Amino acid sequence: MNTEQLYSTVAGLKESGAIIFEAVSGSHSHGTNTPQSDLDLRGLFILPSEWHKSIFHAPEEVSIDSQDIKYYELKKFIGLAADCNPTICEMLFPPADCVRVMTPAMEKLIRNRHLFISTKAYHTFSGYAVAQIKKAKGQGKMVHDEGKYEPGIARLQHWMNSHRINKAWVEKHFSSQVCQSVCKGCKVGVNFNREVNTERADRLLLSDQEVLRLKRPHRKDFCWFIPTKRSGLIYGLKTRFLPYMGENKWPVRPEPLEKSGIDLTKYNAAALEHVDGLYRLYYYGDEARGVFRDEGLPVLEPIPIRDEWSRFKGLLLYNENHYKEAVRDWERYFEWRANRNENRWHGKDGTNFEFDHKNMMHCMRLLLSGENILKNGEPIVRFQGDNLEYLKGIRNGKFAYEKIMAEVEQRMKDLEGIKNASTLPHSSDKKAINRLYLEIVDEWEQTHSSKVWS
Repeated sequence: MNTEQLYSTVAGLKESGAIIFEAVSGSHSHGTNTPQSDLDLRGLFILPSEWHKSIFHAPEEVSIDSQDIKYYELKKFIGLAADCNPTICEMLFPPADCVRVMTPAMEKLIRNRHLFISTKAYHTFSGYAVAQIKKAKGQGKMVHDEGKYEPGIARLQHWMNSHRINKAWVEKHFSSQVCQSVCKGCKVGVNFNREVNTERADRLLLSDQEVLRLKRPHRKDFCWFIPTKRSGLIYGLKTRFLPYMGENKWPVRPEPLEKSGIDLTKYNAAALEHVDGLYRLYYYGDEARGVFRDEGLPVLEPIPIRDEWSRFKGLLLYNENHYKEAVRDWERYFEWRANRNENRWHGKDGTNFEFDHKNMMHCMRLLLSGENILKNGEPIVRFQGDNLEYLKGIRNGKFAYEKIMAEVEQRMKDLEGIKNASTLPHSSDKKAINRLYLEIVDEWEQTHSSKVWS
């Protein structure tokens, strides 16, 4: 392993001897862990000074994302600590039972941790708390979007649980994300492939609007037809004597494509000059090449002069931006739905949560910890007593969203007053921190031989 590789992986860091600190973090350090909680690790490492003078990229973080393991390079760590980053501040106050590696370099850093504590904590801890609210509300928006998608998912799950469809049928008609979402909630398991009456399922389910809503948005769903003229006795009478009756009573008014009866596979399209998203439609029946092919943009065809009047039927309005937005929302929802941790969305009694309780627990934890910094000069890392029970209650769905938010809003107001009354400095002493950093690096290098460049 060459020197560059040595400091770019966790295994390399351990081999190099560059790690100066390692501790268990997350729920195990906070005291909020459950038997299902993952074990998170955080640590620090020091790079030889030649790294900062070389042409090679000096890694600021080395991690194993799949295992939630992360090590910060000392210079990056100190910069974050000087800004009162909540995660970094916690590492300066580790519970003794969480520490796995402690070196003289880290001991010196901890002895001087007061240099990093300032009223900046008000902004960082409250800012991180707000971010957790946004995550919880963002997931809540996903949940409240279930009015759009969940009825269809529930219907497919019911049919699968009653052995009327199987996984193969769902895979045939829907995306892999939808299939995964459906199969996750089925009692029969995702590998259930019992023979089913696919003809009956096609007839009943593929005409169900709630089920069809699960399909990926199609461009034609964002099209409108604009007839350029109406003919016939009834229309003439309505226009002349009953101008306020019926749809599209006014000239050149768009109507949804599905209501117009227009089948775009029977038409060719040509661009309307000087206008984006608007096309002329010409009816060619079975000879048509179609407007959309393979879910691509409208395909434009040259229209012979002889067909301009005889085949022209009207204008097609296509809203590309709304289509892309709908696809993004659909993909985001089903990616979240397929990959979410079900334990965080269902209570022990089977009730569905309407927001991510774990995010809201972290929000309250950050507010409590930030308050303690401003009052006592250090964060709360290991929670105990009433505070711990309160956090666990939030996580377990004991409190309604409105009640938690009322508490959050009050604590946010109180936090500002606590900040104004705090005796902490407004910002950290960068010169003192820089001296500390140089001392730690110099002392470390005196006891560690520099790695030879390979």
